[in-house]
Amino acid sequence: MTSPDSASLQGTAVRGGFAVIIGQVLRTLIQLIGLILLARLLTPVDFGLVAMVTSIIGVTSVLSDFGLSMAIMREASLPPAIRDALFYINAGLALVTAGCVWLAAPLIAGFYGEPLLEEVTRWLAAFVCISGLAPQFRAELARKHKFASLACVDPIAQGVALVAACIAALRGAGYWAVVIQQGVAAVILVTVLVVLSRYVPRSRPSLRGVKEHLSFGATSLGIDLTNYAAVYAAPAAVGQALGAATIGLYNRAFQLVAFPLVQLAGPLTRVVVPILAHVDEGPKLVAAAKRVQLAMAYALLPFIALIIVGGPDLVEVLFGPDWRASGRLAQIIAVGGVFQIFGYVNYWLYTRKRRLGLVWLLDATVWIPITASYFVFNTRGAEWIAALYAASLLLNWFASTVIGLPRIGFPAMELLRPSLLRLAFLTPVVAVGLVVSETLTRSGWQAGWTLAGASISSLLVVALLAFVPTFRREIREFTAVLAKVRKRKL
Repeated sequence: MTSPDSASLQGTAVRGGFAVIIGQVLRTLIQLIGLILLARLLTPVDFGLVAMVTSIIGVTSVLSDFGLSMAIMREASLPPAIRDALFYINAGLALVTAGCVWLAAPLIAGFYGEPLLEEVTRWLAAFVCISGLAPQFRAELARKHKFASLACVDPIAQGVALVAACIAALRGAGYWAVVIQQGVAAVILVTVLVVLSRYVPRSRPSLRGVKEHLSFGATSLGIDLTNYAAVYAAPAAVGQALGAATIGLYNRAFQLVAFPLVQLAGPLTRVVVPILAHVDEGPKLVAAAKRVQLAMAYALLPFIALIIVGGPDLVEVLFGPDWRASGRLAQIIAVGGVFQIFGYVNYWLYTRKRRLGLVWLLDATVWIPITASYFVFNTRGAEWIAALYAASLLLNWFASTVIGLPRIGFPAMELLRPSLLRLAFLTPVVAVGLVVSETLTRSGWQAGWTLAGASISSLLVVALLAFVPTFRREIREFTAVLAKVRKRKL
């Protein structure tokens, strides 16, 4: 098959990225509004009870996908019979994993010592089966570069689910409002994906020709499982030792940091991976990777800086005084988020090189001991768990950059040097904001005024950095990328 020309690919990449950003902004706003509204209607215990279950059974989404959605996205063309076979495999895995969750309901309730969780788990098992059908429809849209359609799916599902959850909460449903939200989101998501993708499997079930895809998927699955354990073992450890209220606070802190990170980077993967498959090796690939990292850093670091500086005050303003304790946890997790931002482009490069086995090896070296340590130190408090998670993000970024990139023939310093430079710019911005925030808090200022004062102080430091030539050059490059996005050029 003839590869699309460079100009066409660049136009597709920019249009796709623009559509994804718009879609994710909408989704993020809907979810943020939902968290704010539901935080006023429900308690940390309500959220914590559901988080206890999802921190364990969320792995089913990884198992049912089996890495096959990534296997589809990387293919420029895919025979219908193989595509259908991969769908049948995903559907079967979704059914099996949902059944396992159903049977494990008493064990999950026993793990936490909370009988209420048994019924919650069984309802969520049904939603696992439904949402397990989504990956192949989503991957089909990405493979066909239908990014505009892909971008509208999640906002629609999240919007309808939020309305349903708010109605349930207002009627006194308590933690069941969160369960209803997840169920409605799963049903609407799959329905919209089916309609937009117009994909219906027509071939008879067969495993012929899928060996390579299953092999790739198994490697991707290993990476996803390792990352899942690292992320969701943390709240499970918190919930086991410290109860529903504390896991509710930890989960809220993690969600706050995840908004600008996972919510944007995950969908961008569905744009970047198919496009990078057509980028030439050598200087062009290096330049493309540096532009991606630059755009990710300056688009997301302001949000991370706000969380680190604002912390408890930001949480109190958004969610109310009952949630203030999660602000300190969010500050700690956000420090690790800085390095997560720097490392996203590494994963995309490994995917392009088909070296996910190396990714898994590097990830496992960091995540396995960190995951075990969660259950060793969970009785010391949620702050310890948050600090361990942040440290794992730092170590993972360093290993994937310094050790991994040279092994795939990519010059590590081309990404390490600008990352350290941006970290040097970020440090004084955050440090001044934190000092002002602590000073105003001790002086008895209210949360809103403290947040405003600390934020203004950080912005003044940014203004001073404008006198540094290197910082000005970085900002010019970032604005140039934005200008090209607006003009749909690259």
